[in-house]
Amino acid sequence: MNVTIAVRGTDSVETLAERARVTAVVSIDGPQAVSVVHAVTTSVERLRAGLDELHDVEQGPVTWYRVAEVTTGSHRPWFPDGEKRPLVFRATALVEVYFVADAGALGRWVVATSDLPGFSVTGVSWELSPGTRSRAERAARQTAIAHAVEQANDYAEALGLSSVEVREIDDRSGGTFPQPRVFAMAEAAPDGGDLFMPPVIEVTTSVDATFVAVR
Repeated sequence: MNVTIAVRGTDSVETLAERARVTAVVSIDGPQAVSVVHAVTTSVERLRAGLDELHDVEQGPVTWYRVAEVTTGSHRPWFPDGEKRPLVFRATALVEVYFVADAGALGRWVVATSDLPGFSVTGVSWELSPGTRSRAERAARQTAIAHAVEQANDYAEALGLSSVEVREIDDRSGGTFPQPRVFAMAEAAPDGGDLFMPPVIEVTTSVDATFVAVR
């Protein structure tokens, strides 16, 4: 008698994040287009100079960065009394930076640039390098398959069946997830060195496997 056994094997591999992708913006509003463009351009020049000092493709702490061209726009504030107000002009430059997961480099850079007119960080996402992610995914897949085989054999043994043969495998990989890291702002170093510490990233894999067991 053949019996079909369907199981799910899972595994996760945890490893420390290796790099941070930072998105930021330099944006200034004002009553004159020329003045806001000049102000943003001045801030961008200072920002580039600081990033150039940190930039090293191999060693970091900044391995790559991009500062977009300054764009302009305008809007007219709306007030409930219906009064027509002057146009407000805005100049903006978007920034993207990759940091290696250096102990404190990102935090120190954020603190050092915090007084730059119009500058603000809009997001920080932590990543693994492609090679590390590939190795972690491979290890998780292999362990997940072994987990599925172990479960199938357990069921077969409980039913008094002799062996199992795989019939189908469905990869249902979950992806990568940064694990939350809690820190106390009040205890952060004055230079921001421990403000952005790299989190542990969990690479998860799940496989649905179908086996046939025979008596």
